[in-house]
Amino acid sequence: MSIPSLPDTAPENEQPQPGGKPSLAAVLLLVLASLSVMASGWGVARLTIAGVEAPAPEAVPSHAGHPRNTVDPEDAHAFVESSATLLESARSYEISFSLHGRTGAPRSGPDEAEGQAPGEGLVRYDAAGQPVFEHFFTTPDGLDIYRYEMAGGNLLMTAGSGLRVLDPATEADRYLCSSDFGSAKLREVLASSEDLSLAGREELGSGAVLHRYEGTFTARFGSYDSRTGENVVAHLEDAEFELWIGEDGRPHRFSYNTPEGIGETYEYTLAD
Repeated sequence: MSIPSLPDTAPENEQPQPGGKPSLAAVLLLVLASLSVMASGWGVARLTIAGVEAPAPEAVPSHAGHPRNTVDPEDAHAFVESSATLLESARSYEISFSLHGRTGAPRSGPDEAEGQAPGEGLVRYDAAGQPVFEHFFTTPDGLDIYRYEMAGGNLLMTAGSGLRVLDPATEADRYLCSSDFGSAKLREVLASSEDLSLAGREELGSGAVLHRYEGTFTARFGSYDSRTGENVVAHLEDAEFELWIGEDGRPHRFSYNTPEGIGETYEYTLAD
């Protein structure tokens, strides 16, 4: 799966306002409308606003490369903690994810048990990029949703048409539109699982060894409510998960299913 080009969301015939400093919303609108996505689906051109180059991040924050993992994999909580920390300290990463089972957020009413086709998405984090975080998702009914975190921390989203600056941001906005999304599932396990355990080891064809962890936890399930145009998040208890982590501490795969029939699978790729 590759990310398609960002749709043009700028209003027709919009002209710059003469004089004065543009509002934050107007500046960010121009920034996103100016994004040029290359054929690879991820490359983003340098941004300019009214002829002035948008500032790049002044420095890469705490994302300074992979610390060496010396934690014993038998200590399940500590090893998963170290994996989450490693992901959060990475200069860049990509995550592909897919939904399976009944993929809509739980609702009350007669349609609660009805199934939907799976959705899928891609996430990219680049500490030196602008935006620093990109989250693309295609909903079960085919709607493309783009979510962004800019270098200054501003969150943005477009779904079908129109660009929104998410200010003030809700819990769901912060979950789906910021780099916190990268380690979210591991942090949810650490915060809520009481039976996290090392279930075994698996050797790949390359000879690499993965440690497999399992248990139950409370999952946050983020989605888009097309009726309101808002990001939403549900907390799903008693979800069963499996987590594969390499000997170096890098997360490889996370998969879970809930009693309600909702499930997701995440595939992680960290830069060297």
